[in-house]
Amino acid sequence: MRAVVGVATTGMTQHMYRSVEQLLEVLHDPLDAQVIGPSLIRQLFYYLLQSEQGYLLAQYCEQDSVLAKISAVIDYVQQHYDTKLHVHELAAMAGMSVSVFHKVFKQVVTDPPMQYIKKIRLNNAKTLMLQHGMAANVAAGQVGYESPTQFSREFKRYFGLPPSKIHEHTGFIR
Repeated sequence: MRAVVGVATTGMTQHMYRSVEQLLEVLHDPLDAQVIGPSLIRQLFYYLLQSEQGYLLAQYCEQDSVLAKISAVIDYVQQHYDTKLHVHELAAMAGMSVSVFHKVFKQVVTDPPMQYIKKIRLNNAKTLMLQHGMAANVAAGQVGYESPTQFSREFKRYFGLPPSKIHEHTGFIR
């Protein structure tokens, strides 16, 4: 049995390259895209499944696989990061005990669940401040922080500067 991994890379084969190239060509014409596009996508998926890391794609597609369960939790977190999230509820959603969920989530995402949620919140808060001109304390509340002080402390730890200085460093991305 292979170890659970969430993301992996593999070299692109000539077949994959050709499929992507053909897909890009047909996307220029709406009729070609509608008629030929789905078969080219299917072809590309076939070659991806045949690749060295193809088992990961297959696991994501299997509803009851560990990766599919973690993927469903990640989707939920992405949609509900601004609410109070509890690890035991996320574990139950995945159909796992809390300890197994922690272990598997970290193997897939490389961060423990709460650390991942914190990163999602902080990145969304940064976006709200930069793109929408939102004040840090307002952005903190929008992404689920109850304490602006805790938000500022975690923001500074994660991005290396306090939220009040974010507009001075708009070129950086984390």
